Amino acid sequence: MKKYVLLTGASSNLAKELIKDFNEKNYTVIGISRKEIQDDKNIFISLDLMKKGSLKLLRKKLKEKNIFPNIIVHNLGGKIENDTHPLKAKVLKKSLKLNLGIAVEINSYFIQKAIKKAIKLNIIHISSDSSINGLASPAYVASKSAINAYVKSTARNYIKNGITLCSILPSRFTENMQSTNNNLLDLFPLNRYLKTSEISNFIVHIATLDNICYSGSNIVLDGCKR
Repeated sequence: MKKYVLLTGASSNLAKELIKDFNEKNYTVIGISRKEIQDDKNIFISLDLMKKGSLKLLRKKLKEKNIFPNIIVHNLGGKIENDTHPLKAKVLKKSLKLNLGIAVEINSYFIQKAIKKAIKLNIIHISSDSSINGLASPAYVASKSAINAYVKSTARNYIKNGITLCSILPSRFTENMQSTNNNLLDLFPLNRYLKTSEISNFIVHIATLDNICYSGSNIVLDGCKR
């Protein structure tokens, strides 16, 4: 029986590593991205999830293909325009939708379906260690912090149904560094940032575990950063 992973933000470098690692574990990835992606091994759906009606279209496409994911990885997110101090409410609202709101709507649909079908579902949210230390722009930090709280609350409610949720809080890694700042390297004992492949390998390991112990956890991946 085929095993599926629903992956949002499927065009990023982290997503490319995730797709490779999931394929190695014999999972087929259903990647959602605004960009058109061609791949013989996986299924890609070109959608802008920030647009009205996109989630309804996603559900329709998966229903047509008779696909239900075993794992969901929410990789969609990031910093939006004008995310700076003093923070404006409309900027925060847009950031929350991008980093959490879309994922919440996706989860709501698939969690209800999983309960009805009596099947297990593992859900991974990609957060950030800036949600703890505040070292990023204000709306981004607030949105990522909201992910962590949402995961804890939702995991507690659905663990009895065999549904697990956790958030992964990576520190700076090679993909998300737009420029090299050697001063920041002093925070890392290995004198380098984490590799995208290292983050991906950990996420896939957690996502494919048949184990409830990690559910509700906010797991920090910082390579012993000070």
